[in-house]
Amino acid sequence: MSDPVILDLGLVMRTVAARYQTSVDLIRGRRSTVAVIRARHVAMFLAHRLLPVKSSVEIGRAFHRDHTTVLAAVAKVEAQVMRDAGFAAELRRLEIELLAMAPVQDADMDAALRAAGTIAAEVNHALIHEAARDPKRFLERVGKLFGGAPCAG
Repeated sequence: MSDPVILDLGLVMRTVAARYQTSVDLIRGRRSTVAVIRARHVAMFLAHRLLPVKSSVEIGRAFHRDHTTVLAAVAKVEAQVMRDAGFAAELRRLEIELLAMAPVQDADMDAALRAAGTIAAEVNHALIHEAARDPKRFLERVGKLFGGAPCAG
């Protein structure tokens, strides 16, 4: 039997890099393409959410960035979650993937559950607002999200 995976900054960066088809070196580097910046911001956001013992200073060091950059990235991702239900669902899938890889210690359980509940609430909030703004587009996106044909509206 293999050793359990420990949820840490490296695992968050590797998982996000794989999902966004980039590398950890690019996420930690100075490249500023839209795709790399998005992956970097998502990784910082997930590290901030899922690793409650890590400060923005520690996360910033791991990404070769200042702690204020981490806080700005977290704020940008949170704002996008509120505007884009598809992006919110994508983050939720990444979070679930990360949490499933690592056993959660009893001491960390409350923090992990709070983080999962907060993201779920944000996804629900974003979905409600998107459905109210444009019901037809919302139904099309939900259909795509679940791999089926667009829902009838």
